[in-house]
Amino acid sequence: MMENFTDRQLVLLYTGLKVPVAVADLLATPERNLAEDEIYALQTMISEMNAEKALVALACCAQILAGHNDLDAAARTPLRFQSDCILNDYAGHVLAQEKEIEGQVVYMQEDFEALSEIFGLSADVARSELVGLATLCDVLADMSASYAEALEPDLAEFYLHLCLDENPQAKQPAAHLGNVIPFPSSRLAH
Repeated sequence: MMENFTDRQLVLLYTGLKVPVAVADLLATPERNLAEDEIYALQTMISEMNAEKALVALACCAQILAGHNDLDAAARTPLRFQSDCILNDYAGHVLAQEKEIEGQVVYMQEDFEALSEIFGLSADVARSELVGLATLCDVLADMSASYAEALEPDLAEFYLHLCLDENPQAKQPAAHLGNVIPFPSSRLAH
């Protein structure tokens, strides 16, 4: 269960992000097909968010889906668990309106990937009876996957900086003498 958040804070989070409210409205009739403009509007709202807000918004959507009784209990449990974990880790930062969560890019990518998989599985469970719910889960899975993919360059940069911090010689540019490639001096010491 989520920790340290009052009902008022959760309402502020849901209404401030707008996406969870839109998802709740779309779930009012889970059996009907979603219109193209509804799908486009949802995709646009999510894609215009920075990664931190998008992750929290998608976790809020997972919370809403986890509370939806038309979805099978086997799909609701992982939605609830993953969304609780994400909201515990990131919602406080979003509520405090922090610009960026330092050092969290590794975990954020993993969280987006986990949400994408869980939304995809939920879509598969709902597909036979609740077309609108399945489509909604597919959209949320696609948006989660696209954010995970978009974070890959940030993740590569994070690991590069981590590597440079551990190996100070890597920061020094090598002096090139024509077409001669200098042998690393660290290997001569052995």
